[in-house]
Amino acid sequence: VLLHASSAQIRVTGDYEKLEIFQEEGQCTLIEVAQRADIVTREADIYLESTAADVAAQSRYGRVISQQIPPGSPRFRLQTISGDIHLIRRE
Repeated sequence: VLLHASSAQIRVTGDYEKLEIFQEEGQCTLIEVAQRADIVTREADIYLESTAADVAAQSRYGRVISQQIPPGSPRFRLQTISGDIHLIRRE
């Protein structure tokens, strides 16, 4: 699945072989998304909620706030220029 958005509130759950989101501003929330996701934003904050995942998160001018998600099979590449990235461990 490929999604391009300028200003949006995006909320994603489910099993995707490959999920790609390119977003300008707003918020992008991923909840228990399985397999692989590449998320790139300019100003949008990114929220990832997962019980386990392999996460690479980078924010150039924002913050990466992490609850230390344990290693697991879903793979996430999260990048933003000025948004914050929130990594939330689900029980």
